[in-house]
Amino acid sequence: MAPETLLDDRGRRIYWGWLAEARAGDEFSNYPDSGWSSVMTLPWHLYPSADNTLKIKPVEELEHLRYDPVQLDDVDLCAGDERIIESINSNCMEIKMTVLFEPDGVVGFKVLCSPDGREETVITYDRMAEAFVVDFEHSSLSSDLLYPDDSWQQIIPYAPSGKELALDVFVDRSVLEIFVNNDICIVQRVYPTLVESRQVRFFALHAAARYRDITKWEMDASNPW
Repeated sequence: MAPETLLDDRGRRIYWGWLAEARAGDEFSNYPDSGWSSVMTLPWHLYPSADNTLKIKPVEELEHLRYDPVQLDDVDLCAGDERIIESINSNCMEIKMTVLFEPDGVVGFKVLCSPDGREETVITYDRMAEAFVVDFEHSSLSSDLLYPDDSWQQIIPYAPSGKELALDVFVDRSVLEIFVNNDICIVQRVYPTLVESRQVRFFALHAAARYRDITKWEMDASNPW
């Protein structure tokens, strides 16, 4: 990403990153209706913690874009379970939740899933490996995608201090941004093609997991154009 930052009138350090297209070929000639290529991330607020480590969170102004909130009961999963979350069905939303996991557990969720499973983006956290994996091999039925090094996974090392993940997940059609414990933000471009690719699913492997404090909002456009 090509970063841009500024200090706002409140003294906050605000950051934007640049997200390149993954569609193959010349972006301008293949997509003349766009008139541009690539997109920017959400604005991130970078700030120091009490121990002087860098923390990351979405700017609070994004809360003004929320509408139609849905609060969910806790979701408890046994090892090997996967569950469709029927009350969350969207391709433009924010989900906040906390995931509790066992030391040997593997937990995760899927977004932009089609009911028939042909499209899905899979986000997995493996505590033993101390890493997130974003698997986008089946995110799209499109044949014109070209990712760097022909890789269909993004691996992000991460070792939380405790046994839970506080997640703030933003899905904006082709853009996925996941804030984890205000420590890191995972960003990925995906390109679902099916109008029904809107499902969300939770899963647990090897050990039980609990998903709690779950709230989902639809997100409005940040400008009227």
